[in-house]
Amino acid sequence: AYYGYWLVPSVHGYADRGIGGAPFCASNITQFYSQNNNSNLNYDSYNYIGGWKYLRCRVCHYTPTSDQPQGLPSGSTVLFGTLSNYNGNLGGRSGADAICAAELPSALSGKVSDVKAFISVASNDEIRDLHNNDSDVDGVIGPYESTSPIIAYNRGWGTTVQIASSWQTLLDGNIEQPLSNLWSVQPPNVDWWSGSKTDGSLYSTSYYCNGWTNGTASYLGYTGDKNATSTGWIFYTNRYCNNSYRLVCVAKAL
Repeated sequence: AYYGYWLVPSVHGYADRGIGGAPFCASNITQFYSQNNNSNLNYDSYNYIGGWKYLRCRVCHYTPTSDQPQGLPSGSTVLFGTLSNYNGNLGGRSGADAICAAELPSALSGKVSDVKAFISVASNDEIRDLHNNDSDVDGVIGPYESTSPIIAYNRGWGTTVQIASSWQTLLDGNIEQPLSNLWSVQPPNVDWWSGSKTDGSLYSTSYYCNGWTNGTASYLGYTGDKNATSTGWIFYTNRYCNNSYRLVCVAKAL
């Protein structure tokens, strides 16, 4: 659950009247803060305007209505992030997919299908093989419609944002919004395991934690940067496989 406060400056006349003539402040959302970190809630001033100039400061308890995800067109590709961190021993493709299935947000249950890990595992099992356009002509295609929009699902807020208009634009070097949109509470590291180059192909067999089966410092795996929107979002840097990072998962909206 989250808390928010709404401040309505009297000098700007933002206070619309609600039921019973009470000021209705929800149209002017100025800041959210978590219930465990309310140190940034300042009753004295906001944007250097003294609190006495505000008609009302209201603290509200907010629980996201994420039981009904919005903005998931039928057939669209949905990305979500895991809550747990994992070292490079994911159990290969089957193990990584099982992790994503186990970490499917309850709000998406029954609303998506074909849950898989968004990761390159082998030369014939790459991120670019997940959609149904055989762009690399290797005979391998996946369950996701290549022309579908790519939607990031925030598992904390239950909100969605488009990060690419299709798989082609997803893997052309840049995305519209960073993958940080997958989490309301941000992971401690920027990294997520990708094993991929910018075009969604396997980076190298030297950087995939031995097919994502080894979690020791003897191997390296490649990561993406959740805060980036340029090439680094998927092709960031190499990390020792004993490090633990999030996984990004993919599904198809029903």
